[in-house]
Amino acid sequence: MRNRKIGVLTALFVLAALLTFSGAAFAEAPYTPKSGDPVRKGVMDGLREWVKDNLDLEVVFVVNHLLVADGWAWTETRPQSEDGKRKYEDVVALLTKTRKGWQVVHVPSLEEAAPPVDDDYFEGLLEEMPEIPRCIFSWGGKTVGKPPASSAKAPAAKPAGEKPYTPKPGNPVRKAVMDGLRVWVKDNFDIEVVFVVDHLLVADGWAWSDTRPQSSDGKKKYGRVAALLEKKGSGWQVAHAPSLKKGDPPVDDGYFKRLMEEQPGIPEGIFPWGGKKTK
Repeated sequence: MRNRKIGVLTALFVLAALLTFSGAAFAEAPYTPKSGDPVRKGVMDGLREWVKDNLDLEVVFVVNHLLVADGWAWTETRPQSEDGKRKYEDVVALLTKTRKGWQVVHVPSLEEAAPPVDDDYFEGLLEEMPEIPRCIFSWGGKTVGKPPASSAKAPAAKPAGEKPYTPKPGNPVRKAVMDGLRVWVKDNFDIEVVFVVDHLLVADGWAWSDTRPQSSDGKKKYGRVAALLEKKGSGWQVAHAPSLKKGDPPVDDGYFKRLMEEQPGIPEGIFPWGGKKTK
């Protein structure tokens, strides 16, 4: 009888160990939540909030790609008005699940001059945030939000100076610019942050960035920070950071023109022209 009890206990112990091991070893398989699924609604609500905050638009989404796994989601969408009469530019985004719901962590620029959102881009994101499941991305060399090469317009003559570009995640220039901004935030607000980057263009040793700082675990969100940075030696330093408080001058085309008048060496191509105001 004693041997039988020992055998039963041993079997239970082995089973528990196997279950523990299997739970640790196997991550959640990526899946696409169907229409009506609460997870799909949660992800789209998080993206809808980002669009409202950043573009001041009320939208619904035509979803071209959505994969979810382990509290992360990558989605590629075509926003439009609820009645479908107004179509807006594509929005792709990386989201993570928090206690407050799904929140946008990263939205790449899909502007013509921006880096293509392709396999290399995904690898860069994974270098910055290794906890992201690889399987949620749309791998395979597909370039998001870009026309095929056959339909692309012929490139215009290259102007004098470096063409403005957005360094990809993992690019040393991007890291250096963000490190410079991080130092400024630490010096001025005494907080340690990482950045959700909504805009970053670099040219000729200058950079303009529009960011949403947060704690490294994403639990604490801070006020938006926009900044003009200049490369100094081997690092980047904040040259100007406008106040974004309510009642202060809007950071818009007029603001950028005044900056360029004060510092004529700034390349105009790094700013987000077009009348959009940074909030």
